[in-house]
Amino acid sequence: MAARSAGVVLAAFLVLTGGCASHRPAPGNAQWAEQRCELLYQALDQATRRAGRIDAGAVPVPYYAYLRTDRFSASLKDRAADGEAFAAWIERMRALDLAARELEFANLPSPERERLTARFPALREGLAPALEPCARTLARHDFESASARAELRRTLSVPDDYDTWKRVVGIYVLTRIPFSSGVRNYQAQTTAVFQRPRSELPVRGQLLLYAPASAVPADAAEIQGLVSTARIDALGIPVLDATALERLFDAFAPVYWIDTVDDNDRIGALELDAHGGVDVDIAQPLQYRRLAYTRYGSEIWLQLIYSVWLPARPRTSVFDLLGGHLDGITWRVTLDAKGV
Repeated sequence: MAARSAGVVLAAFLVLTGGCASHRPAPGNAQWAEQRCELLYQALDQATRRAGRIDAGAVPVPYYAYLRTDRFSASLKDRAADGEAFAAWIERMRALDLAARELEFANLPSPERERLTARFPALREGLAPALEPCARTLARHDFESASARAELRRTLSVPDDYDTWKRVVGIYVLTRIPFSSGVRNYQAQTTAVFQRPRSELPVRGQLLLYAPASAVPADAAEIQGLVSTARIDALGIPVLDATALERLFDAFAPVYWIDTVDDNDRIGALELDAHGGVDVDIAQPLQYRRLAYTRYGSEIWLQLIYSVWLPARPRTSVFDLLGGHLDGITWRVTLDAKGV
């Protein structure tokens, strides 16, 4: 009787496992492709977390591993009602995710990248060729219904960067006054420096000039002409071709006169050290350029953002809350629809 019971159990197990196998999506099947894509995103996320290489520029959208958003993109949900506008909105967030993942993947330790490539051979061709088809496949499935599209528009948001526990115990309140005071003093000192002619500036070290080699001034007519060529997409975002955008960046590129006392006053390129920390390589003076947008009423305006990095801002005293490792300068140029 015991042997018969065991046989029944074994038969039932075979039926169950056989049923699972017969319903497993076959290669080439759409469901199989979706599962493979989900596994790829999960593996990338796990590797990035293990290595501590998470890019903080854009925020992952919960439940959609192929989407990330920022405050500007999240603000566009009022324009992404459906159809072409919704598709453009998803495409924008997909591009944000891909850009972040390319940085994360490039910064992974070599053994981690090799493990991922061995498991997912498609990565040998690059991250974009592997992920772009996956993202579009998953998006078609996830947002097939109007209710799913409406739910994303309703729930999408970008959380603030405050720590809740610090708010509860009042740390932000305690530090706000001295920190704000330090910022105001710094702003006042900086404004006073900018208001003085260069010949009258106090120089403690050597005054060095940093200027982009390709910076060529442009008059108002040329700027307006470049901006007017922008194509307006389904979300109302002006889109410039690469040549026009490069010309705008060159035309508005700032130059920097820096009083150089020591190496902390030298512009350089960001790099990772042997321990995964961020350093500045002053042997490679570099200015970073980035395109952004801002909303002004019903219009969306272009923003040209220039950033340079320096190794540190030495503290002037133990109460200097603004000093520390890494320092930088960001210059932002905002252009309205007429290029003004």
